[in-house]
Amino acid sequence: MIEILRWFLGWSEFKIEGDLNEFLTTYKKNLWLVEKKKNFVLARCMTKDYYSLQKSGRSYGAVLTKIKDHGFLNFLKRYKFRFGLGVGALVFLLAILISNFFVWDIEVVGNALVTDEEIFKICDENGLHFGSNVFSIDEQDIEHKIKEEHPEISWISLNRIAGKYIIEVSESKKKPDIVDWQGPCNVISTYDGEITYVEAYSGTPLVEAGDKVQQGDILVTGVQEKKDFDNVIYTPSDAKILAKVERVNKISLRKNSYVEQKTGLKKIEKRLSLFGLKIPLKVNKKDDKAVKTSDVYKPLEFLGLRFPILMQTSLYDVYEKIKLKDDDIEGMKRYLLEQQKEWELKELMGNKILNRKYEFEEKKDRVILTAYVNVEQRIDSKAPIEVEEDKEEENFLNDDE
Repeated sequence: MIEILRWFLGWSEFKIEGDLNEFLTTYKKNLWLVEKKKNFVLARCMTKDYYSLQKSGRSYGAVLTKIKDHGFLNFLKRYKFRFGLGVGALVFLLAILISNFFVWDIEVVGNALVTDEEIFKICDENGLHFGSNVFSIDEQDIEHKIKEEHPEISWISLNRIAGKYIIEVSESKKKPDIVDWQGPCNVISTYDGEITYVEAYSGTPLVEAGDKVQQGDILVTGVQEKKDFDNVIYTPSDAKILAKVERVNKISLRKNSYVEQKTGLKKIEKRLSLFGLKIPLKVNKKDDKAVKTSDVYKPLEFLGLRFPILMQTSLYDVYEKIKLKDDDIEGMKRYLLEQQKEWELKELMGNKILNRKYEFEEKKDRVILTAYVNVEQRIDSKAPIEVEEDKEEENFLNDDE
């Protein structure tokens, strides 16, 4: 503690020459680390005591010569005329203190299925971005919205260390598409098709690969008969079942119609996201014929350095309005095929497409496209088993016996 106090208040190192004995005896309480040499003595004292000791030493015939000042206050005195340095140091310390209340870095760890950019996008839309005030961030709300947008995330946690957020993610191995029903239930088919894969987690499977089923058929039953006791037990069923399914989509287009058609051109807009503000890198005129298809958020990087700024890149498809005349049958077919592709991207995403078949039908006032798409997809869905309360209670009692 004494050493810390001496360092803060400042101490001086000096040498003493002349008549030493009486001086050292009188002022030994004020000195420390006294070291005798041949013709002089090295010693130390508090800087505030040095000049009084120097003045008193003359009366004893001792001459004090300062070698060097040490300590924090002496350091400040040394730079007392460098006003800019002091202000700069103060501003630096304040900047470090204040920076802890703002977000300067965001890192995502543990993710494989969901990209950093997808998480950055949701965070930015909900107030967590570079430069945002940490007191204005609702961490639980952001966690909920990320999980809602990406069901494959089973667990997520937002952890703040000073001005840095670390978003820890844990993803589930499989994404359940079935209803989370906990009571007695069967697994039924949601489509007509041919079974290709059966994995029953609970219940008794009634089908196997190669079987053909219709919509509503029971695939896995939760009803179990106990032969020895002549009663029935109702249990929850759960399974993953794939089947070859034919999906049919029919769309039509009237002749002489005005349609919005893709030109094949792409439009890109880039913005910097800083303190919640979207700063465009280029001012573009509003284009009603451009439709946004995606947003990508990435930290700004230059020469390997990462800056606390998000770069938002928006991609647009450019459309044009054209009139399809009644004799432009090929143009109408191309438009219908484009609509069919958009339907497949929306409705069949995540399913394996086996083959497609398109049939066109030309009528007096319109052209009709009927698409037959064979896909391999999940067809399992849980359906509750309605059990009479008294009968169910009786079965549970019998089971306990």
